[in-house]
Amino acid sequence: MDEWEELAWRLPVTLMRVSSGMEDVKLIEVALGKFQKRAAMMGRILDGTPAAIAEQEFDDPAPVGECPKVSLEKAHREISHSAASHAMARGVFFLCAVHLRTQDEPPFLHWDARHQVAIGHFERAMRSITDAMGHYAAAKDVVVVNEAFLPQEDVWRRWASAAKLLIDRAASLTTQALDEARQAHHVVALGYSEAW
Repeated sequence: MDEWEELAWRLPVTLMRVSSGMEDVKLIEVALGKFQKRAAMMGRILDGTPAAIAEQEFDDPAPVGECPKVSLEKAHREISHSAASHAMARGVFFLCAVHLRTQDEPPFLHWDARHQVAIGHFERAMRSITDAMGHYAAAKDVVVVNEAFLPQEDVWRRWASAAKLLIDRAASLTTQALDEARQAHHVVALGYSEAW
């Protein structure tokens, strides 16, 4: 076995790490739980529960006191790292295939197609995370404006309703990111099992 073949046989370790490293999924699940709890709290306030009571009864999922944005930022970094690792593996795999003159054969072409699908899932997950963080930041701004400048209850309720809609949208985008991240790991795992 020459050094190119040996290198090609080492690639499964990288692919296995990408497909089995699910830290991003766990972090997205944490953020989603936090968004759902915040949306429920806003719903209670809109239904008439005084804000002070709703906030006091708010049960923040672990890690307590950490806003969902922090979990999403960590997840974004994890996904970015997984995508970069998978892209690096693809580059090495391609060089090995060229050296062995197998780059036009079905096994490599099939694996490369799976690689493109996985990268698409990673990219959509990162985009959904970025959008979710933007919606959450907007919701926080609405709450700050609401608390500081809107003493009239009817106006306050409209703004609070807008904040809830933004949090709901952040949760929806986070769910999309979760789905894309899971699909990316699944596709990488399939590519790993089929290539080796």
